[in-house]
Amino acid sequence: MIPNFPPFFSGQEPSSNTPLERYLPPYQPGILPSMLKESGIVDGWILEPIGSHPMAAIDLAQHGYRVFVACNNPILARLYEVICAAPSLAEITAALSELGALKRGDERLELQLTAQYQTTCPKCGQTLSNVTFFWQKDASAPYAKEIDCGNCNLTGEFPVSDQDISVLQKSGNIQLHRTRALQRVLPGSDTPPIAVQEVIDSYLPRALATITTLINKLENLQTTPLRKNILEALIILACDQGNMLWGIGSGRSRPRQISIPLQFKEANLWSILEQGAQKLMILSVPIDFTFYPNLPSAAGGICFYPNRIRKKNDGTLQLPVFRGVATVLPRPNQAFWTYSAVWAGWLWGAESAHQLKGALERRRYDWLWHTNALHRLFNFAAELKLPWFSHAPELSTGYTTSFLAASAASGYQLTHAAYHASSHTAQFYWKIPGKLPENNHTGQIEAIIEYLNQKGEPATYQELFTIDLIGQALLGNLPGPDQKIETTLFNQIQTNFEQKLMRPDLKKIDLDQIEFGEFWLNKPPDGIRPLSDQAELHLIRFLQTNPVITMGEAEQAINTRQPGYLPADRELIQKLLQSYCEPPAVSSEHWTLHPQETRENRQADILEIQQIIRQTGVRLGLEVSGDKEILWKNGPNLEFRFFITASSIISRFFEKLPLIDAAKTILIYPGSRAGLLTYKLKRNPGFTQAIHGIHFIKFRHIRFLEKHPGLNLQTWVQLMDSDPAVGQELNQTLLI
Repeated sequence: MIPNFPPFFSGQEPSSNTPLERYLPPYQPGILPSMLKESGIVDGWILEPIGSHPMAAIDLAQHGYRVFVACNNPILARLYEVICAAPSLAEITAALSELGALKRGDERLELQLTAQYQTTCPKCGQTLSNVTFFWQKDASAPYAKEIDCGNCNLTGEFPVSDQDISVLQKSGNIQLHRTRALQRVLPGSDTPPIAVQEVIDSYLPRALATITTLINKLENLQTTPLRKNILEALIILACDQGNMLWGIGSGRSRPRQISIPLQFKEANLWSILEQGAQKLMILSVPIDFTFYPNLPSAAGGICFYPNRIRKKNDGTLQLPVFRGVATVLPRPNQAFWTYSAVWAGWLWGAESAHQLKGALERRRYDWLWHTNALHRLFNFAAELKLPWFSHAPELSTGYTTSFLAASAASGYQLTHAAYHASSHTAQFYWKIPGKLPENNHTGQIEAIIEYLNQKGEPATYQELFTIDLIGQALLGNLPGPDQKIETTLFNQIQTNFEQKLMRPDLKKIDLDQIEFGEFWLNKPPDGIRPLSDQAELHLIRFLQTNPVITMGEAEQAINTRQPGYLPADRELIQKLLQSYCEPPAVSSEHWTLHPQETRENRQADILEIQQIIRQTGVRLGLEVSGDKEILWKNGPNLEFRFFITASSIISRFFEKLPLIDAAKTILIYPGSRAGLLTYKLKRNPGFTQAIHGIHFIKFRHIRFLEKHPGLNLQTWVQLMDSDPAVGQELNQTLLI
């Protein structure tokens, strides 16, 4: 039922310096070029009709494609332009120096803005400006500050002082700054829309005063176009860093709504400008970047069209001949688009804000709205009969439905898909077929069962929902061009799917509500191999010829050998590397195969352990037989059965396990696999059940028992579990 899809492309480790990263859909360089090349498109013009992540189009351009980006967000446009220019540190520093040298009254702007954040080191009394303040929501003053004193080396978090409060109160008339911020977006307005008010209210008085001052001064600065663009990009970073959405202790926050956390950070915004150079110097070599109708060179580049493409071309657009569509399908982000509209107004006036007025009017983006928006884009590309390639991160059941329904309604046929369950990410391949397939419901219920068989591990509700819906799209079972997408479509799809989960050969293995539950097979077939074992086998083989690798190389090596819908997750790959390799040095990303883990050394270990088991059995007065499976017998009675392995791929013993007495079965393996096997047991209850009762003994413990004086069968039984191997926390008494 499930076809042989292309592999899931993980891409390279992305830069952590991408501007506005917390609002953008996750994207790793290399993904879209890999998808295109997988489909035979190695050069030419590519249409990017959404432009949701600047690095996606830049990635394509770096691989030699010419990319036509259609995006009506002027904030993203400026970031695209500046990043593609690959400005040097000297150029960025010079631009910031020009801005900082402007006078505000009799004082340099840089000094005045820096003074708004100054504090005093509580140990040596040194004046510091590189400080972060910690606030509680709705408070009138911060409750703590974090400093790093270069004079006395004092670092840490300290209470705010009276001087800090005094400095805070020098921000000026905040109402003037609020009025200025509103009038830049909506001139003449006294009562701003809710969205604009939310944005203004999400800034502390000091931050808003700093931002409006920077923008006022920038308007009067006479400099080169590149430096002006650089400064606007830096101020965009300050606008983002200056709001109150930077929660404390919330990890990598990805806000979708403008909702102020209970505790948040306030940074020195002039320091943010100085540090912003690292976020703009992503490229070492410039990329040819133009605004339509100018076009980049044939060697690759980006043509930016500052509008949406949603209607049939009436001839006013002179478009190049595209070879396909490649884009990142985002989930709507109300916070980002609202901020973009307001920031655009602050930087370039009301006309720029008006370009995004829809973002200020819409308060909710549901799956149906998103489906209709995408439908218009798919329709445009369908008229050109372009194949469509999409990376779709942060999937939910609703947005998976949206992506697949919008494409089907435009006449697109899903031909391939890859799916990464742990990251909720899919990669879709669509084309306009000569003839759409007839609806085919046969075999659809088997997609879930086949997926579980091939994964060999339980799967979540969302995971199975996605696999099921991809299967329906492949068979043409979603509403086509002659059918309207109704509001009831999602509920119908969800109801039909949940009915499939009720079939007798499936079972829910937890107590969570069905949408958050995990599911497994009632009777797993013989010979099933868990995904964790599949990944381990691929990595072992790769390491034997590539003993020094990075995490990304390990991920690629495993996933290119796995079906596209069964890639390994990063946590599993991390555990595998920890088991087989020496960790990277502090300044390195490379894992090195441990010398003991070479094929030759492990084969020698296995031969040694086999010999010890045979000799020990004879020493205990038992009859010993077998090679790969060694038996200890006392007359006709089996005392113990031994399996020896250098890996934790114990599913290869599954076919024999149901036929034997688990209490008399011993699996011997390297101690370096203990953590990995414990992890496998935690992630796979079915795996745990299959090996329940078996004794796990490390190589080193076998060597210890061999040297035990006066060893007899009774002593062996008493001591064989005395060196805990795996799963102590799993309460499996026979495993320890």
